Amino acid sequence: MAQRSFPTHLAALMDDAFTQFRRDLLTQVGDVGPLRPSHLRILDSVDEQGTRPSTLAERTAITRQGISQLIGHLEEHGYVESVRDPTDRRATMITPTPRGLAAVERTREAIGEVERVWADRLGADRYEVFRTCLEELGAASEAPAR
Repeated sequence: MAQRSFPTHLAALMDDAFTQFRRDLLTQVGDVGPLRPSHLRILDSVDEQGTRPSTLAERTAITRQGISQLIGHLEEHGYVESVRDPTDRRATMITPTPRGLAAVERTREAIGEVERVWADRLGADRYEVFRTCLEELGAASEAPAR
């Protein structure tokens, strides 16, 4: 295979880093049965008192159709329940089950361990700069356009 003579573009670098993050996360979290990282992301976005599917779609930048499929899978496997919103009986709230809350806790612990692993790989100072850059780039997306 021929060697490329041009630099790898940013999207490929970010994709490679995120792929490594998913690998490291799954290594740390261990067997999560029927869950994929996308399921864990949804679970982590559900408030304990419940969250509307439309809010989950906004929080995770996943389409409503995609959210519905992910919620269906989580509900089928006992991680969340769909209940009527007590303030608006027409609306549905997604609430975590004890199994879902345990999966969230396990995932958060695993993410903390991935962060420690990455800090070891990069060195604590470089990792802190990396995190700060990610935070700044994320905040820039929330700033009003000029």
